[in-house]
Amino acid sequence: MGNYPLSRWRLAESMKIFGPNSKLSGTHHWWWQRLSAICLVPLSLWFVFSILSQLNSNYADVIQWISSAPVTLLLILFFCAVFYHAKLGLEVIAEDYVHNPPVLTLIKILIKSIVILGVLVSVTAIIKISFFTS
Repeated sequence: MGNYPLSRWRLAESMKIFGPNSKLSGTHHWWWQRLSAICLVPLSLWFVFSILSQLNSNYADVIQWISSAPVTLLLILFFCAVFYHAKLGLEVIAEDYVHNPPVLTLIKILIKSIVILGVLVSVTAIIKISFFTS
């Protein structure tokens, strides 16, 4: 059985308990969800206040605002963090409420596909506005 913490026996026992795809526990997923939430707090506050400050601006002013380098970077970070955090949360919901493994796999693939599509569309729109709109 070995004396060191992750002996083969203990690893095999852990795999029986948690399953082969669990990374031995949910802590990895939990930490990333908390980290993305912490990152979203200042980004969300910045986003809300920035959008509110642009309410009375015309189209050209908003385009100029989005085209500034710090705003472009913060918008990209914000949308990437939002979609990543949503992916983590939706996966947890699916794992908790879908008990059919093939359906769960299909739902997780669908979640990842929609998140990737959302990130690509958002980042592409921001870059297009920032660099290709005069």
